[in-house]
Amino acid sequence: MIAGDDSWQANVLRARARRMALPRVDQSRGSLLPFEFSGLPFVPRRIFVVDQVPAGTCRGAHAHRSARQLLVCLAGRIEVELRDGDSVESVTLDDSRHGLLIEPGVWAAQTYLDTGSVLLVLSDESYDEAAYLERPAAAAPADSPSVDRQAMRARLRTPAAAGPDVTVCIPAWQAEAFIERTLSCARAQSYGNLRILVSIDHCEDATEAICRRQAERDPRIEVIAHRHRLGWSENCNAALDRVDTEFYCLYFHDDIIEPTYIERLRQALLAQPEASSAHCDMERFGTLQAIDPGNHYHGPDFRRLLNFMVGPVKGTPLRSLTRSNLLARGLRFPAIGEGGFWRCHPFLFQLLGAGPALHVPELLYRRWFRAGSMTTSWSVDSLTPLIEGQRASARLCLQIIDRLHASEEERQLLHYALRIFMMTWTRREELRLGGEQLIDPRELSLVFGQATAPPALASLDAELQAWLRQAQEELSSLEHSFAANASARRREHA
Repeated sequence: MIAGDDSWQANVLRARARRMALPRVDQSRGSLLPFEFSGLPFVPRRIFVVDQVPAGTCRGAHAHRSARQLLVCLAGRIEVELRDGDSVESVTLDDSRHGLLIEPGVWAAQTYLDTGSVLLVLSDESYDEAAYLERPAAAAPADSPSVDRQAMRARLRTPAAAGPDVTVCIPAWQAEAFIERTLSCARAQSYGNLRILVSIDHCEDATEAICRRQAERDPRIEVIAHRHRLGWSENCNAALDRVDTEFYCLYFHDDIIEPTYIERLRQALLAQPEASSAHCDMERFGTLQAIDPGNHYHGPDFRRLLNFMVGPVKGTPLRSLTRSNLLARGLRFPAIGEGGFWRCHPFLFQLLGAGPALHVPELLYRRWFRAGSMTTSWSVDSLTPLIEGQRASARLCLQIIDRLHASEEERQLLHYALRIFMMTWTRREELRLGGEQLIDPRELSLVFGQATAPPALASLDAELQAWLRQAQEELSSLEHSFAANASARRREHA
Protein backbone atom coordinates (compact mmCIF):
# COMPACT_ATOMS: atom_id res chain seq x y z
CA MET A 1 0.00 0.00 0.00
CA ILE A 2 1.18 3.48 -0.74
CA ALA A 3 0.76 6.74 1.06
CA GLY A 4 -1.22 9.15 -1.05
CA ASP A 5 -3.26 6.41 -2.73
CA ASP A 6 -6.94 6.77 -1.92
CA SER A 7 -7.26 2.98 -1.83
CA TRP A 8 -5.05 2.94 1.25
CA GLN A 9 -7.22 3.15 4.37
CA ALA A 10 -6.42 5.93 6.83
CA ASN A 11 -6.37 3.46 9.73
CA VAL A 12 -4.11 0.40 9.65
CA LEU A 13 -3.20 -2.27 12.19
CA ARG A 14 -6.56 -2.05 14.02
CA ALA A 15 -6.24 1.76 14.17
CA ARG A 16 -2.93 1.47 16.07
CA ALA A 17 -1.36 3.33 13.16
CA ARG A 18 -2.96 5.73 10.74
CA ARG A 19 -2.26 7.91 7.78
CA MET A 20 -2.21 11.67 8.25
CA ALA A 21 -2.61 14.19 5.46
CA LEU A 22 0.07 16.88 5.58
CA PRO A 23 -0.32 20.43 4.17
CA ARG A 24 2.34 20.27 1.47
CA VAL A 25 2.19 23.20 -0.94
CA ASP A 26 3.30 22.41 -4.50
CA GLN A 27 4.31 25.29 -6.76
CA SER A 28 6.29 25.71 -9.95
CA ARG A 29 9.18 26.98 -7.80
CA GLY A 30 9.15 23.83 -5.67
CA SER A 31 7.28 22.31 -2.73
CA LEU A 32 6.87 23.56 0.84
CA LEU A 33 6.01 21.22 3.73
CA PRO A 34 5.18 23.29 6.85
CA PHE A 35 4.57 21.77 10.28
CA GLU A 36 2.29 23.79 12.56
CA PHE A 37 2.60 22.05 15.92
CA SER A 38 -0.97 23.01 16.78
CA GLY A 39 -2.13 20.92 13.84
CA LEU A 40 -0.26 17.75 14.87
CA PRO A 41 -1.67 14.99 17.10
CA PHE A 42 1.08 15.78 19.64
CA VAL A 43 3.63 18.48 20.39
CA PRO A 44 7.03 17.19 19.22
CA ARG A 45 9.79 16.89 21.77
CA ARG A 46 12.28 15.46 19.28
CA ILE A 47 12.71 15.66 15.49
CA PHE A 48 15.32 13.73 13.49
CA VAL A 49 16.13 12.84 9.89
CA VAL A 50 17.54 9.57 8.57
CA ASP A 51 19.29 9.74 5.20
CA GLN A 52 22.24 8.36 3.20
CA VAL A 53 20.98 4.83 3.89
CA PRO A 54 22.06 2.15 1.39
CA ALA A 55 19.14 0.66 -0.53
CA GLY A 56 17.85 -2.54 1.08
CA THR A 57 18.96 -1.56 4.58
CA CYS A 58 16.57 -2.17 7.47
CA ARG A 59 16.46 0.24 10.42
CA GLY A 60 14.32 0.55 13.52
CA ALA A 61 12.95 -2.90 14.36
CA HIS A 62 11.58 -1.90 17.78
CA ALA A 63 8.57 -0.40 19.51
CA HIS A 64 8.33 2.44 22.03
CA ARG A 65 6.78 1.98 25.47
CA SER A 66 4.97 5.29 25.54
CA ALA A 67 6.18 7.49 22.66
CA ARG A 68 4.08 8.37 19.65
CA GLN A 69 5.86 8.98 16.35
CA LEU A 70 4.98 10.53 13.00
CA LEU A 71 6.97 9.22 10.03
CA VAL A 72 7.24 11.21 6.79
CA CYS A 73 9.13 10.05 3.70
CA LEU A 74 10.75 13.15 2.20
CA ALA A 75 12.42 11.36 -0.73
CA GLY A 76 12.55 7.88 -2.24
CA ARG A 77 10.53 4.93 -0.95
CA ILE A 78 10.49 3.37 2.51
CA GLU A 79 8.60 0.22 3.46
CA VAL A 80 7.36 0.21 7.06
CA GLU A 81 6.52 -3.14 8.63
CA LEU A 82 4.11 -2.79 11.57
CA ARG A 83 3.32 -5.45 14.19
CA ASP A 84 0.96 -5.36 17.14
CA GLY A 85 0.47 -8.71 18.80
CA ASP A 86 -0.62 -11.10 16.04
CA SER A 87 -1.48 -8.32 13.60
CA VAL A 88 1.04 -7.56 10.85
CA GLU A 89 0.79 -4.96 8.09
CA SER A 90 3.22 -3.38 5.65
CA VAL A 91 2.97 0.18 4.37
CA THR A 92 5.11 1.84 1.70
CA LEU A 93 5.73 5.57 2.14
CA ASP A 94 6.76 7.52 -0.94
CA ASP A 95 4.89 10.83 -0.77
CA SER A 96 5.51 13.66 1.70
CA ARG A 97 1.87 14.71 1.44
CA HIS A 98 1.09 11.99 3.98
CA GLY A 99 2.69 10.84 7.20
CA LEU A 100 2.29 7.64 9.20
CA LEU A 101 1.32 8.06 12.87
CA ILE A 102 2.43 5.13 15.04
CA GLU A 103 1.02 4.64 18.52
CA PRO A 104 3.02 3.38 21.57
CA GLY A 105 3.73 -0.35 21.68
CA VAL A 106 3.56 -0.84 17.90
CA TRP A 107 6.70 -2.57 16.62
CA ALA A 108 8.00 -0.94 13.43
CA ALA A 109 10.87 -1.55 11.04
CA GLN A 110 11.78 0.60 8.06
CA THR A 111 13.37 -0.85 4.94
CA TYR A 112 14.86 1.78 2.62
CA LEU A 113 13.89 0.63 -0.85
CA ASP A 114 15.68 3.32 -2.87
CA THR A 115 19.11 4.87 -2.64
CA GLY A 116 18.60 8.46 -1.54
CA SER A 117 15.50 7.80 0.56
CA VAL A 118 15.04 10.30 3.40
CA LEU A 119 12.87 9.77 6.50
CA LEU A 120 11.70 12.55 8.83
CA VAL A 121 10.53 11.44 12.30
CA LEU A 122 8.69 13.54 14.90
CA SER A 123 8.30 12.12 18.42
CA ASP A 124 6.45 13.33 21.50
CA GLU A 125 9.23 12.10 23.82
CA SER A 126 12.93 12.74 24.16
CA TYR A 127 15.41 10.02 23.24
CA ASP A 128 15.51 7.13 25.72
CA GLU A 129 16.91 3.81 24.49
CA ALA A 130 15.68 2.12 27.66
CA ALA A 131 12.12 2.79 26.47
CA TYR A 132 12.64 0.68 23.34
CA LEU A 133 10.77 -2.63 23.04
CA GLU A 134 12.40 -5.27 20.88
CA ARG A 135 9.01 -6.94 20.52
CA PRO A 136 5.47 -5.58 20.24
CA ALA A 137 3.80 -4.72 23.52
CA ALA A 138 1.61 -7.84 23.31
CA ALA A 139 3.16 -11.24 23.81
CA ALA A 140 4.87 -12.60 20.71
CA PRO A 141 5.46 -16.22 19.69
CA ALA A 142 8.92 -17.78 19.57
CA ASP A 143 9.37 -16.75 15.94
CA SER A 144 8.81 -13.13 16.97
CA PRO A 145 9.32 -10.12 14.72
CA SER A 146 12.56 -9.24 16.46
CA VAL A 147 14.02 -12.65 15.62
CA ASP A 148 12.88 -12.40 11.99
CA ARG A 149 14.24 -8.88 11.61
CA GLN A 150 17.56 -9.78 13.21
CA ALA A 151 17.87 -12.59 10.70
CA MET A 152 17.20 -10.15 7.88
CA ARG A 153 19.83 -7.78 9.18
CA ALA A 154 22.33 -10.60 9.47
CA ARG A 155 21.66 -11.58 5.86
CA LEU A 156 22.18 -8.03 4.65
CA ARG A 157 25.49 -7.83 6.52
CA THR A 158 26.73 -11.22 5.39
CA PRO A 159 29.43 -11.07 2.69
CA ALA A 160 28.29 -12.43 -0.65
CA ALA A 161 30.87 -15.23 -0.47
CA ALA A 162 29.01 -16.77 2.51
CA GLY A 163 25.81 -17.25 0.51
CA PRO A 164 24.48 -16.88 -3.03
CA ASP A 165 26.68 -14.69 -5.21
CA VAL A 166 24.19 -14.19 -8.09
CA THR A 167 20.75 -12.56 -7.96
CA VAL A 168 18.43 -13.35 -10.85
CA CYS A 169 16.08 -10.34 -11.02
CA ILE A 170 12.74 -11.13 -12.68
CA PRO A 171 10.49 -8.07 -13.14
CA ALA A 172 7.01 -9.47 -13.83
CA TRP A 173 3.57 -8.14 -14.71
CA GLN A 174 0.42 -9.87 -15.98
CA ALA A 175 2.56 -12.98 -16.44
CA GLU A 176 0.31 -15.87 -15.36
CA ALA A 177 0.50 -17.47 -18.83
CA PHE A 178 4.27 -17.95 -18.78
CA ILE A 179 5.84 -17.07 -15.40
CA GLU A 180 5.99 -20.71 -14.32
CA ARG A 181 8.19 -21.50 -17.33
CA THR A 182 10.38 -18.48 -16.52
CA LEU A 183 10.90 -19.60 -12.93
CA SER A 184 11.55 -23.18 -14.03
CA CYS A 185 14.36 -21.93 -16.27
CA ALA A 186 15.86 -19.97 -13.37
CA ARG A 187 15.61 -22.92 -10.99
CA ALA A 188 17.18 -25.26 -13.56
CA GLN A 189 20.44 -23.31 -13.84
CA SER A 190 23.54 -25.51 -13.69
CA TYR A 191 25.08 -22.94 -11.33
CA GLY A 192 22.73 -23.16 -8.38
CA ASN A 193 24.16 -20.71 -5.85
CA LEU A 194 21.46 -18.22 -6.73
CA ARG A 195 18.94 -15.86 -5.23
CA ILE A 196 15.87 -15.65 -7.50
CA LEU A 197 14.09 -12.35 -6.89
CA VAL A 198 10.69 -11.81 -8.51
CA SER A 199 9.38 -8.23 -8.43
CA ILE A 200 5.70 -8.31 -9.41
CA ASP A 201 4.20 -5.04 -10.54
CA HIS A 202 0.60 -4.60 -9.41
CA CYS A 203 -1.66 -6.74 -11.58
CA GLU A 204 -4.99 -8.54 -11.35
CA ASP A 205 -4.04 -11.99 -12.64
CA ALA A 206 -2.56 -15.04 -10.87
CA THR A 207 1.11 -14.09 -11.30
CA GLU A 208 1.70 -13.64 -7.57
CA ALA A 209 -0.06 -16.88 -6.60
CA ILE A 210 2.00 -18.89 -9.11
CA CYS A 211 5.26 -17.33 -7.91
CA ARG A 212 4.45 -17.98 -4.26
CA ARG A 213 3.69 -21.63 -4.99
CA GLN A 214 7.08 -21.93 -6.68
CA ALA A 215 8.71 -20.21 -3.70
CA GLU A 216 7.26 -22.85 -1.39
CA ARG A 217 9.14 -25.47 -3.40
CA ASP A 218 12.41 -23.57 -3.73
CA PRO A 219 13.72 -21.41 -0.85
CA ARG A 220 15.96 -19.51 -3.29
CA ILE A 221 12.88 -17.72 -4.65
CA GLU A 222 11.84 -14.44 -3.03
CA VAL A 223 8.62 -12.77 -4.15
CA ILE A 224 7.91 -9.05 -3.84
CA ALA A 225 4.37 -8.06 -4.85
CA HIS A 226 3.76 -4.34 -5.23
CA ARG A 227 0.33 -3.05 -4.27
CA HIS A 228 0.35 -0.14 -6.71
CA ARG A 229 1.43 0.10 -10.35
CA LEU A 230 5.07 1.04 -10.80
CA GLY A 231 5.61 0.67 -14.53
CA TRP A 232 8.35 -1.28 -16.30
CA SER A 233 11.44 0.71 -15.38
CA GLU A 234 10.47 1.29 -11.74
CA ASN A 235 9.62 -2.38 -11.31
CA CYS A 236 13.06 -3.28 -12.67
CA ASN A 237 14.58 -0.78 -10.24
CA ALA A 238 12.63 -2.26 -7.33
CA ALA A 239 14.42 -5.55 -8.00
CA LEU A 240 17.82 -3.90 -8.50
CA ASP A 241 17.40 -2.02 -5.21
CA ARG A 242 17.31 -5.37 -3.40
CA VAL A 243 20.39 -6.98 -4.95
CA ASP A 244 22.89 -7.95 -2.23
CA THR A 245 25.09 -10.40 -4.13
CA GLU A 246 28.30 -9.96 -6.11
CA PHE A 247 26.56 -10.42 -9.47
CA TYR A 248 23.06 -9.94 -10.81
CA CYS A 249 21.16 -10.27 -14.08
CA LEU A 250 17.84 -9.03 -15.39
CA TYR A 251 15.77 -11.93 -16.67
CA PHE A 252 12.60 -10.59 -18.28
CA HIS A 253 9.37 -12.34 -17.40
CA ASP A 254 8.49 -14.01 -20.72
CA ASP A 255 11.96 -14.98 -21.95
CA ILE A 256 13.90 -18.26 -21.78
CA ILE A 257 17.43 -18.90 -20.54
CA GLU A 258 19.45 -22.02 -21.19
CA PRO A 259 20.56 -24.07 -18.15
CA THR A 260 24.20 -22.90 -18.50
CA TYR A 261 23.37 -19.19 -18.90
CA ILE A 262 24.52 -18.09 -15.43
CA GLU A 263 27.41 -20.54 -15.28
CA ARG A 264 29.01 -19.45 -18.55
CA LEU A 265 28.63 -15.70 -18.00
CA ARG A 266 29.88 -15.98 -14.42
CA GLN A 267 32.93 -17.91 -15.58
CA ALA A 268 33.72 -15.14 -18.06
CA LEU A 269 33.53 -12.43 -15.39
CA LEU A 270 35.62 -14.41 -12.92
CA ALA A 271 38.30 -14.89 -15.58
CA GLN A 272 38.44 -11.14 -16.36
CA PRO A 273 38.04 -9.13 -13.12
CA GLU A 274 38.38 -5.81 -14.97
CA ALA A 275 35.14 -6.44 -16.90
CA SER A 276 31.87 -5.03 -15.57
CA SER A 277 29.44 -7.29 -17.42
CA ALA A 278 29.12 -10.27 -19.74
CA HIS A 279 26.41 -11.15 -22.24
CA CYS A 280 25.76 -13.88 -24.80
CA ASP A 281 24.14 -14.27 -28.20
CA MET A 282 20.34 -14.03 -28.20
CA GLU A 283 17.66 -15.70 -30.29
CA ARG A 284 14.42 -13.89 -31.08
CA PHE A 285 11.45 -16.25 -31.35
CA GLY A 286 7.71 -15.87 -31.83
CA THR A 287 6.39 -13.19 -34.18
CA LEU A 288 9.95 -12.08 -35.02
CA GLN A 289 12.72 -14.61 -35.56
CA ALA A 290 16.41 -13.72 -35.75
CA ILE A 291 19.75 -14.14 -34.01
CA ASP A 292 21.33 -11.13 -32.26
CA PRO A 293 25.05 -11.77 -31.83
CA GLY A 294 26.77 -10.32 -28.81
CA ASN A 295 29.55 -7.75 -28.97
CA HIS A 296 32.77 -7.37 -26.99
CA TYR A 297 33.01 -3.77 -25.75
CA HIS A 298 36.68 -3.23 -24.94
CA GLY A 299 39.19 -0.42 -24.70
CA PRO A 300 38.70 2.91 -22.89
CA ASP A 301 35.23 4.20 -22.01
CA PHE A 302 35.36 6.64 -24.95
CA ARG A 303 35.76 3.78 -27.44
CA ARG A 304 33.17 1.55 -25.77
CA LEU A 305 30.49 4.22 -26.02
CA LEU A 306 31.39 5.05 -29.62
CA ASN A 307 31.16 1.35 -30.41
CA PHE A 308 27.67 1.17 -28.90
CA MET A 309 26.36 4.29 -30.61
CA VAL A 310 27.64 3.74 -34.15
CA GLY A 311 28.96 0.17 -34.32
CA PRO A 312 27.05 -2.24 -36.56
CA VAL A 313 26.59 -4.85 -33.79
CA LYS A 314 25.04 -3.69 -30.52
CA GLY A 315 24.97 -7.03 -28.77
CA THR A 316 22.57 -7.69 -25.90
CA PRO A 317 24.13 -5.88 -22.91
CA LEU A 318 20.72 -5.24 -21.31
CA ARG A 319 20.62 -8.99 -20.67
CA SER A 320 24.05 -9.15 -19.07
CA LEU A 321 25.35 -10.76 -15.93
CA THR A 322 26.71 -7.68 -14.18
CA ARG A 323 28.83 -6.85 -11.17
CA SER A 324 26.58 -5.33 -8.52
CA ASN A 325 29.09 -2.62 -7.56
CA LEU A 326 27.62 -0.70 -10.51
CA LEU A 327 24.33 -0.53 -8.62
CA ALA A 328 26.07 1.17 -5.72
CA ARG A 329 27.28 3.74 -8.25
CA GLY A 330 23.71 4.55 -9.26
CA LEU A 331 22.98 2.21 -12.18
CA ARG A 332 19.18 2.35 -12.56
CA PHE A 333 16.56 2.92 -15.23
CA PRO A 334 15.46 6.57 -15.28
CA ALA A 335 11.78 7.41 -14.92
CA ILE A 336 11.57 9.68 -17.96
CA GLY A 337 8.62 10.20 -20.26
CA GLU A 338 6.06 7.46 -20.54
CA GLY A 339 7.14 3.85 -21.04
CA GLY A 340 9.51 3.76 -23.99
CA PHE A 341 12.81 2.51 -25.35
CA TRP A 342 14.47 5.82 -24.40
CA ARG A 343 14.64 4.67 -20.77
CA CYS A 344 17.12 1.96 -21.75
CA HIS A 345 19.68 4.28 -23.38
CA PRO A 346 20.98 6.03 -20.22
CA PHE A 347 21.08 2.67 -18.44
CA LEU A 348 23.22 1.15 -21.18
CA PHE A 349 25.45 4.23 -21.36
CA GLN A 350 26.15 3.86 -17.64
CA LEU A 351 26.72 0.13 -17.96
CA LEU A 352 29.13 0.32 -20.90
CA GLY A 353 30.87 3.43 -19.61
CA ALA A 354 31.63 1.68 -16.32
CA GLY A 355 33.88 -1.03 -17.75
CA PRO A 356 34.45 -3.61 -20.49
CA ALA A 357 31.47 -5.77 -21.52
CA LEU A 358 32.43 -9.33 -22.41
CA HIS A 359 30.83 -11.41 -25.14
CA VAL A 360 30.32 -15.13 -24.54
CA PRO A 361 29.73 -16.49 -28.07
CA GLU A 362 26.99 -18.96 -27.17
CA LEU A 363 23.24 -18.80 -27.73
CA LEU A 364 22.03 -18.89 -24.12
CA TYR A 365 19.16 -16.37 -24.04
CA ARG A 366 15.89 -16.42 -26.00
CA ARG A 367 13.65 -13.38 -26.24
CA TRP A 368 9.98 -13.91 -26.99
CA PHE A 369 8.34 -11.52 -29.44
CA ARG A 370 4.58 -11.75 -29.09
CA ALA A 371 1.44 -9.70 -29.58
CA GLY A 372 0.45 -7.89 -26.41
CA SER A 373 3.90 -7.90 -24.84
CA MET A 374 4.87 -4.97 -22.67
CA THR A 375 7.46 -3.62 -25.11
CA THR A 376 4.90 -3.52 -27.93
CA SER A 377 3.07 -0.89 -25.87
CA TRP A 378 6.15 1.35 -26.05
CA SER A 379 5.36 2.44 -29.61
CA VAL A 380 4.18 6.03 -29.52
CA ASP A 381 1.22 7.27 -31.54
CA SER A 382 2.24 10.92 -31.79
CA LEU A 383 5.35 13.07 -31.93
CA THR A 384 4.93 14.72 -28.51
CA PRO A 385 5.83 11.70 -26.30
CA LEU A 386 8.60 10.80 -28.76
CA ILE A 387 10.19 14.25 -28.48
CA GLU A 388 9.77 14.41 -24.70
CA GLY A 389 11.20 10.93 -24.13
CA GLN A 390 14.14 11.36 -26.50
CA ARG A 391 14.90 14.83 -25.12
CA ALA A 392 15.09 13.51 -21.55
CA SER A 393 17.14 10.50 -22.66
CA ALA A 394 19.58 12.71 -24.59
CA ARG A 395 20.04 14.98 -21.57
CA LEU A 396 20.94 12.03 -19.32
CA CYS A 397 23.26 10.49 -21.91
CA LEU A 398 25.08 13.82 -22.32
CA GLN A 399 25.53 14.01 -18.55
CA ILE A 400 27.09 10.53 -18.56
CA ILE A 401 29.41 11.50 -21.43
CA ASP A 402 30.49 14.69 -19.68
CA ARG A 403 31.46 12.71 -16.55
CA LEU A 404 33.90 10.54 -18.49
CA HIS A 405 37.65 11.11 -18.28
CA ALA A 406 37.73 12.19 -21.91
CA SER A 407 39.59 14.94 -23.73
CA GLU A 408 37.68 17.81 -25.31
CA GLU A 409 38.22 16.28 -28.77
CA GLU A 410 36.89 12.92 -27.59
CA ARG A 411 33.88 14.61 -26.00
CA GLN A 412 33.07 16.38 -29.26
CA LEU A 413 33.18 13.05 -31.09
CA LEU A 414 30.90 11.46 -28.51
CA HIS A 415 28.42 14.33 -28.86
CA TYR A 416 28.49 13.89 -32.64
CA ALA A 417 27.96 10.13 -32.32
CA LEU A 418 25.13 10.66 -29.83
CA ARG A 419 23.41 12.95 -32.31
CA ILE A 420 23.54 10.23 -34.96
CA PHE A 421 22.41 7.56 -32.49
CA MET A 422 19.47 9.50 -31.05
CA MET A 423 18.30 10.92 -34.39
CA THR A 424 18.43 7.49 -36.05
CA TRP A 425 16.02 6.14 -33.40
CA THR A 426 13.87 9.24 -33.80
CA ARG A 427 13.79 9.11 -37.63
CA ARG A 428 12.67 5.47 -37.59
CA GLU A 429 9.73 6.41 -35.39
CA GLU A 430 8.94 9.44 -37.56
CA LEU A 431 8.89 7.21 -40.65
CA ARG A 432 6.42 4.92 -38.93
CA LEU A 433 4.19 7.79 -37.79
CA GLY A 434 4.32 9.73 -41.05
CA GLY A 435 4.05 13.51 -41.17
CA GLU A 436 5.12 16.44 -43.28
CA GLN A 437 8.23 17.74 -41.52
CA LEU A 438 11.12 16.15 -39.67
CA ILE A 439 11.83 17.02 -36.05
CA ASP A 440 14.62 19.56 -35.73
CA PRO A 441 17.49 17.79 -33.85
CA ARG A 442 17.79 20.88 -31.65
CA GLU A 443 14.39 20.01 -30.18
CA LEU A 444 16.12 17.09 -28.49
CA SER A 445 19.32 18.93 -27.55
CA LEU A 446 21.03 22.14 -28.59
CA VAL A 447 24.21 20.06 -28.82
CA PHE A 448 22.63 18.31 -31.82
CA GLY A 449 22.62 21.54 -33.80
CA GLN A 450 26.17 20.70 -34.95
CA ALA A 451 25.58 18.36 -37.89
CA THR A 452 29.10 18.20 -39.35
CA ALA A 453 31.74 15.79 -38.13
CA PRO A 454 34.33 17.36 -35.80
CA PRO A 455 37.96 17.56 -37.04
CA ALA A 456 39.03 14.94 -34.48
CA LEU A 457 37.26 12.30 -36.57
CA ALA A 458 40.42 11.98 -38.65
CA SER A 459 42.37 10.90 -35.56
CA LEU A 460 40.24 7.80 -34.98
CA ASP A 461 41.30 4.34 -36.10
CA ALA A 462 40.00 3.13 -39.45
CA GLU A 463 37.32 0.89 -37.90
CA LEU A 464 35.71 3.69 -35.87
CA GLN A 465 35.87 6.08 -38.82
CA ALA A 466 34.10 3.54 -41.02
CA TRP A 467 31.41 2.94 -38.38
CA LEU A 468 30.74 6.66 -38.04
CA ARG A 469 30.46 7.10 -41.81
CA GLN A 470 28.08 4.15 -42.13
CA ALA A 471 25.93 5.40 -39.24
CA GLN A 472 25.69 8.87 -40.77
CA GLU A 473 24.75 7.34 -44.14
CA GLU A 474 21.97 5.32 -42.47
CA LEU A 475 20.62 8.47 -40.82
CA SER A 476 20.70 10.36 -44.13
CA SER A 477 18.91 7.48 -45.84
CA LEU A 478 16.11 7.58 -43.25
CA GLU A 479 15.72 11.32 -43.74
CA HIS A 480 15.57 10.93 -47.52
CA SER A 481 12.94 8.19 -47.18
CA PHE A 482 10.84 10.43 -44.93
CA ALA A 483 11.06 13.29 -47.44
CA ALA A 484 10.07 10.98 -50.29
CA ASN A 485 7.07 9.63 -48.36
CA ALA A 486 5.94 13.13 -47.39
CA SER A 487 6.21 14.25 -51.01
CA ALA A 488 4.16 11.26 -52.18
CA ARG A 489 1.45 12.04 -49.64
CA ARG A 490 1.27 15.64 -50.80
CA ARG A 491 0.86 14.53 -54.43
CA GLU A 492 -1.94 12.17 -53.41
CA HIS A 493 -3.84 15.01 -51.74
CA ALA A 494 -3.16 17.59 -54.44
